[in-house]
Amino acid sequence: MLKISHLFIYHSSRRLSRVFSYLKNGFFVKMKKIVALSLVALSYLSPAVKAGGLVFVKPLPEITTLSGSYAELRPNHFHGGWDFRTGGQVDLPVYAVADGYIARVVITPSGYGKMVMINHPGGITTVYGHLNGFLGKLDSAVRREQYRQRRYDVTVEFRPSDFPVKHGQQFAISGNTGGSAGPHLHFEVRRTADGTMMNPVIYNKVFGIQDDKSPKIFGVKIYGVPGSGEVNGVSQMRYLCNIGRATLRNGSTVRAWGNVSFAVKASDYMSGTYFSYGVRKMRLYVDGRLVSQVTLQNFLFDEKKAVNSLVDYDQLMHTKEYYVKFSKDKGNPLHFYAPLVRNGVLTVNQNRLYPIVIEVEDDFGHKNRISFNIRGERGSLSSVPMGYTSMFRAGHANAISRKSFLLRLPKDALYTDVPIYFKDMKPAPTSNLYSDIYDFGAKNVPLHSPADVSVKILSDVLPHKNQYVLAKLNDKNQVCGTVNAEYVRGYMVGKAPALCRMAVYKDDKAPTIGAEHILKLRRFPVLKLKIRDNLSGIDTYNGYIDGKWVLFEYDPKTARISCDLRKAGLAEGRNHTLRVEVVDYCKNKGVLETKIFY
Repeated sequence: MLKISHLFIYHSSRRLSRVFSYLKNGFFVKMKKIVALSLVALSYLSPAVKAGGLVFVKPLPEITTLSGSYAELRPNHFHGGWDFRTGGQVDLPVYAVADGYIARVVITPSGYGKMVMINHPGGITTVYGHLNGFLGKLDSAVRREQYRQRRYDVTVEFRPSDFPVKHGQQFAISGNTGGSAGPHLHFEVRRTADGTMMNPVIYNKVFGIQDDKSPKIFGVKIYGVPGSGEVNGVSQMRYLCNIGRATLRNGSTVRAWGNVSFAVKASDYMSGTYFSYGVRKMRLYVDGRLVSQVTLQNFLFDEKKAVNSLVDYDQLMHTKEYYVKFSKDKGNPLHFYAPLVRNGVLTVNQNRLYPIVIEVEDDFGHKNRISFNIRGERGSLSSVPMGYTSMFRAGHANAISRKSFLLRLPKDALYTDVPIYFKDMKPAPTSNLYSDIYDFGAKNVPLHSPADVSVKILSDVLPHKNQYVLAKLNDKNQVCGTVNAEYVRGYMVGKAPALCRMAVYKDDKAPTIGAEHILKLRRFPVLKLKIRDNLSGIDTYNGYIDGKWVLFEYDPKTARISCDLRKAGLAEGRNHTLRVEVVDYCKNKGVLETKIFY
């Protein structure tokens, strides 16, 4: 049975407003609350559907459209579930979709923000992300752990007997925390045993998402395999499409010779919204034969970064466009491809037309396709440029070792073989760098696993060694970020997420702390401050009121930390001493001390 007190929180029901307009004084007024609660419970229970032995309901009072779809292509990851729109609102009730128990709560400043994982019978886990907060005893349990660890970001594990839930029971409120770009509820379905992320469309009889629109194809890329293929005399060509006419904008025939491969740019659309989404299936036909099918489904959390291998990563870096490749890189761990005839590569070795069809399909079976021809015409085959220092091989451990520099790649780091043009350059006298500059000549090469790196400090003069940083440099040798590294006996040792140009720099500037809302706290009792750092980034922050540690929540999107004074246990109607300390990754500390009245 639903917990009626939880359901009553959603007090803005249009159905209730119509009922209340007919209720008068006397007996009807006394019965108003009972009638209201009954109507809400019944209206919410009505769409329940049985699936896999469980009763499923919606996670929100009302679901209309999505702002994000399952396995959508995102920077460095696949989107793990569905994003249910909340009409720009926060603090809507969030319900358990089926019976089970709350197994884990994770709070991070970025990513999922405030997240709850519920385990259900049958080996299914549902995930609810970007929440604003939790209800009752669950909120108290999480808050106790935050105070015990003295930090905002925590992971709290629970036993099955701690917080059992029934389908339709509210346990949280929706929000906009973490890496969310706007208020919504992020919802996932996972296999409990291994964490496989599954498509929530399997429960759409409950959610009721409507779709009467077909996907659209916007572009096609054709590549000559290096050393053995060419397209119109060059290594690759990108063709835009005539939307609605199923043809290439520059004509229906492309000249090529040798081994060539393909990629497609497409988006899906749904009823009742102008949002665009990812497509589910992409198929490549040559001479009427299916040679490659890419189906985006059932992936592991640890495989999410392999989106950089699924797509043309160099194109993504240059134009922010996602072109999905029909050929699988040899270091790609995803199981999206079937069937793969010669890895989706076409060998053009005859002077004839090769009919090509690319088809895309969404979750609801709507399809779109584009047709064109490859004309076999012998040209001058492109070759791999020579002069590289070494070739890094996918599926193998790779390394560069010099007296003052070492880089090691684990065997699962690369998706494809990469030519390396390694250079060791002396910095300009005015650059304020503390090492040589190291460049790999390998731009826009994604890594699945980070590289181990060690850089010798040639001028080890800083008295505070933790102020050294391993900096990422742009083409003009300007600092544009940092690599996660620390000082070890005259070297900077760490993990590089990309084959970037790098050198040792310094960060001796403390983070800044600014007041956003510290006055009139009796009227609006949420203390708000802005915290920023210039380079290495914020590592820790701590807030104290009258010498006692208090919980501040951190939102990197707005560079804000906030403390709800109503939950801080302060005596009201008096002055208090506030102290906030913010430390960056180089141990530079910023401090703010002031008086507040609450």
